[in-house]
Amino acid sequence: MADVPSPSNPDANAHVRHEGGTPAHAPAQVPAPPRPPAKSVMRSLGEFIGHIAQGVKTPAVSAAPRPDPTDTARRVVRETVEEEERQTPQGKVVLRRTIIEEVELPPEAHRAAPAQPPHPPHPDQP
Repeated sequence: MADVPSPSNPDANAHVRHEGGTPAHAPAQVPAPPRPPAKSVMRSLGEFIGHIAQGVKTPAVSAAPRPDPTDTARRVVRETVEEEERQTPQGKVVLRRTIIEEVELPPEAHRAAPAQPPHPPHPDQP
């Protein structure tokens, strides 16, 4: 029982230790890098409010620019309105369908050539 470590015999396993005092089978320990101090709740709350304030101050940027309506020439080719009256349990209703056919030309195209419909007029068109 002489090999059992005890407070009276701390070097009972001295024969399996290296010169550094670590056991022969234990890997060398690498010291952990120092961690920064933990943030307090008030600091985290301040950072959160700061990010919100920065987002409110920063102007929004749209993903796609809106087309300028003055850049194109529009020409109405045909406009059709269909109306129908129907009787329902709630009373008489009017159903209306409006169809507007337009041609949009970029500025350079409508300056170079006169605006004409892209196809001959429909036979039902007066």
